[in-house]
Amino acid sequence: MKIYFAASLTNRILEINFYKKIVTYLENYGKIVNPHIANYDKLEKGNYSAKEKHDYDIKKLEEADVVIAEITAPSLGVGYEIGRMIKSGKPILGIYNLEKTKKVSPMFSGSEKIEICSYENFNDLKKKLKLFFNKC
Repeated sequence: MKIYFAASLTNRILEINFYKKIVTYLENYGKIVNPHIANYDKLEKGNYSAKEKHDYDIKKLEEADVVIAEITAPSLGVGYEIGRMIKSGKPILGIYNLEKTKKVSPMFSGSEKIEICSYENFNDLKKKLKLFFNKC
């Protein structure tokens, strides 16, 4: 299974190391098509134009069988990626940390095309990811 992990990078509330933990755990379920997200600091140092970043991410998004979107922090980019993925009919799981936010946008929670779940800590998240992937 090919997995795309979406998360806010410019408006992140969670530490990049937490994203790395999530990406590493997701590798138990398949190939992460965009592993660079866990090494964003290196990506930022590269000489990539906004168009190059956009086109690369869209290509990887289209390769994916499933999207896991960390939606704790509001993000136009993650919303854009989810919007594109909804059209594909592929499974989308939006995850958010209850300690950092109490609710998510109704554009996510109101959609029948996006499964949403909250988590309290990394162990709780792992259990919920396992349940999601067991359904895929």
